[in-house]
Amino acid sequence: MHQNTEKVISGQQADLEADTYTKKAYEKIARMKSGPLLGLPVELCLIAAGYSTFVPLAQQASYEIAIAYQVTDDIQDMDKDKVKGALNYTSLLTGSPTEAIDEARAYASERAKKAQRAAADLPSGSGLGLNLLAQRFIHANEH
Repeated sequence: MHQNTEKVISGQQADLEADTYTKKAYEKIARMKSGPLLGLPVELCLIAAGYSTFVPLAQQASYEIAIAYQVTDDIQDMDKDKVKGALNYTSLLTGSPTEAIDEARAYASERAKKAQRAAADLPSGSGLGLNLLAQRFIHANEH
């Protein structure tokens, strides 16, 4: 729990301190800001059930969901973040605002689908909650 909490704090700090971004840096920050807490309940259950070898797979799923969540949130906050100069995935993309939104939606959906594939491989249905959460981001971005 402590390691996951530390990762979230580090991710938030990296977000607040960064002044330039690349897609790779964005992904790392997005993954760290929420991924560790999204996956923590599943990780703890896997450990308690004796499936600790599956923890990295749960982490992979939660990190993919974190990116899908952050990109989806950035699409909604695009104008507000631009005014504030805040980290926003759409600002890393080229083309018109409409093209950037379309590309961001496709990217968020792709990451959510990766999360679903990882969650589906978790034992005894333990990835169901992660799968359902990922589905929400697929639905939100493929309408």
